[in-house]
Formats: sequence, structure tokens, C-alpha cells
Amino acid sequence: MVFQHLVWIYIFRCESIFVKAYASQQNYYPGQTGSVTIVIENNGTNTWYSDSNLPPGQQPTRLAVNNYRNSEFIYPDANSLNTQNQILMTPSVVSPGQTATFTFEVKAPYRLLSDTINLVPINGGIFLKNIGMNATLTSNPPLWQLSSAYIGTQNPLPNQITQATFKVINTSNNDWYSDSNLPPGQQPTRLATINYQKTIYADTSDPNWLNTQNQILMTPSVVSPGQTATFSAQFIGPISQSAVSSLFHFSIIVGGVFGKDLGSNFTLSTPSSNLGYSYVSSSSYPSIATMSPREKSMIFLSIKNNGNVVWNDGSIDNGNHSLRLMMNNPIYRNSLFYDSSSLLWVAPSQIQIPNNGAIYPGQIATFQVPWTAPSILGSYKETFQPIIGGILMEDKGMIFGTDVRN
Repeated sequence: MVFQHLVWIYIFRCESIFVKAYASQQNYYPGQTGSVTIVIENNGTNTWYSDSNLPPGQQPTRLAVNNYRNSEFIYPDANSLNTQNQILMTPSVVSPGQTATFTFEVKAPYRLLSDTINLVPINGGIFLKNIGMNATLTSNPPLWQLSSAYIGTQNPLPNQITQATFKVINTSNNDWYSDSNLPPGQQPTRLATINYQKTIYADTSDPNWLNTQNQILMTPSVVSPGQTATFSAQFIGPISQSAVSSLFHFSIIVGGVFGKDLGSNFTLSTPSSNLGYSYVSSSSYPSIATMSPREKSMIFLSIKNNGNVVWNDGSIDNGNHSLRLMMNNPIYRNSLFYDSSSLLWVAPSQIQIPNNGAIYPGQIATFQVPWTAPSILGSYKETFQPIIGGILMEDKGMIFGTDVRN
């Protein structure tokens, strides 16, 4: 009981007077850093000691958030004892009548937030008098300005790929970082559709879309205040039975926090898809070729694009939207004439066209097919059906007929 009485007297005397406070700033952007310094006077009768200079039997004096509440603005480092609620004191000894300084680093959270941090001295973990020292810090939306927006066409045909490039000025006062260059604790800056609305026009096989339909990667790796960030990505017209129209409405995001909606948008439109085609010629159909067992040959088949869907070859977008010939009857059937040494064979059941660029409506696509005869003698009829973007076109009974003889 005597010990408790002495502690109560000690706490009563260890009072403090607020002297001044300094914050590098009060309004921050997500991820931005700064600092806050609080100076208070030891108005009691006991000497204060820092954690780095504790005489035997003494307890350290610190500054703490009232009730040890964590503040998202306090950056956990050595000066905050890797917490978000306590700050070390300097100098190492503060006698009665002298002032103590408490400085903590600030890092704005990646969300919109205003936090009033009520700070109280503590000695040995026990709170002294709360003299109403508050620091109000706010995390605001990142600032940006659209410099330019370019898109090859806002009316792409079905399966037509078009490039879009957006240039954005960093009008915040902290650096932006790309996904490829993130310092510890930082989050990336991207271009995103408002509310992450997915766009059917996103060519997600382009890595700049980050496997999403609503976010685009930034370049260069660091964009300082006043500098310009570039966001480039491929758009592709959807293959659909009905006409498609979509609004691409976008803003900057930093660590998932949206910048102000400046109304930046454009509309993309694509007509309903016509997958029409016609047979032109081949090295076999309708005649029959003759080959020896394991003999290698090169055959061809040409078809004309009579529809409005753009036929891409394997060089465009890594072949993700390319025109192919698919073995059918049954569909995806493995061919006995498959040549594994050729890149034109995507699989034993699929053949792609050589790299000659996109085939637009009215143009002709020619498949040049490495053809290796099986070792078993016989008459073979390999049937094909065009496929594009995973959608099968009409089966018009195209056949490669081959007699394998000694």
C-alpha cells in the first residue's frame, strides 16, 4: 500500500507543459512521408530519462497516443519503437524546467483518412496528465492532370487490336512508382477505370493490363512531381453476336486510392460479328496427295475473309487472338500428320497461319502446313474447320486427302 501511495505522488508531480509543435505538413497524399515534432517542458519535480540513458531503477519517458491507440500515420521505425503509438524522447536527460523533444515519422496510409492524434507523455508506461496535444493529419486523393490521350480507333472491328496511350502529369507533391520499381512500403501508381469497372475491350493478353480488365501499368519506373507518366495498353474489339459499345472512364490510382474524377473518358464501339469466309484453294482438296511413310511435305490451304472479323496471325499479340485451323470430326482431334518440329503446329490439333500480319475483310489467309505422313499405309482424309479467338467458324467440309504408299 505504501508503494502505491508513492507511485501516485510521483505521477502527480511529473506534469508537463506544451511548448510547441511542428509538422512538415498536415495534408498528405497516399504513401507520402513527413514528420511531426512535439516539444514539451518538464514542469514536475522529477528528471525524465530517455530509453537510451536509463539509470538503475528509473523508467523511460516517452510520448504516446492516448490509450495506446495505433495511428495509421505513424511510421513504425526505431524512433517509434516499431509501433504506431509511442515515440522516443530526446535528449537523453530532461531535468525539471527543461524541454523534451519527440519526433516521429509520418507515412500517409493508402486510403482517404483524417486522424486526430492525441499525444500524452508516459513514464514507465503510465500516462501523465493529458494536456490536449493533438496532431491532425489527413490523407487526400492523389492529384493528376491528363496531358494527352490517344487511341488508334474508337470503332475497332471485331478482333481488331488497337493501341491506346495516356500521358498524365503528376501534380501531387510525392513520387509515383510503377509495379516494376516499388521501394519498400510503397504501392504502385496505375491508370484504372472508375470504380474498377471492367471493360470488355481490354486485351488481357497484353501484360500492361496486369491480368485485369480495369488497370494499366505505368512507365517509367518513377514519376516525380511535375513529370509525366505514360500508360499504354492494347484494346481489342470483342467478337459478339450483337453490337457492343462501352465507355472507358478512367482516373489515376495510387495504392488503390483513386484520384479525383476529372471526367476523362472515351467510348468504344464495335459492330456485331460476321464470321463469314470462303474456300479459295489448297494443294490437296479436292484431289488426293500421295506420300511415302514418314515423308515430309508442305501443303497449303487458302481461305478468304468474307466477314468483318479481323484475322490475326501468330505474330500479333503472341497468337492469343489468331486465326487457326482446327481438326474436326471430332473437334480438337489430333492429326496423324502432326509435325512437332514446326511452330506452325500450335498443337497436334491446331495449325496457325505464317506471320504475315492481320488479314482484314476481303483479304486472303494462306495456311502453309508442314505435313509428315504416318508410318502406317492407307488413305487418310484430314478435315479442318477455322477457329478464331476460341470461336469456331462454319464447317465447310475442307479436307486434306493423303494416300500413304510405299
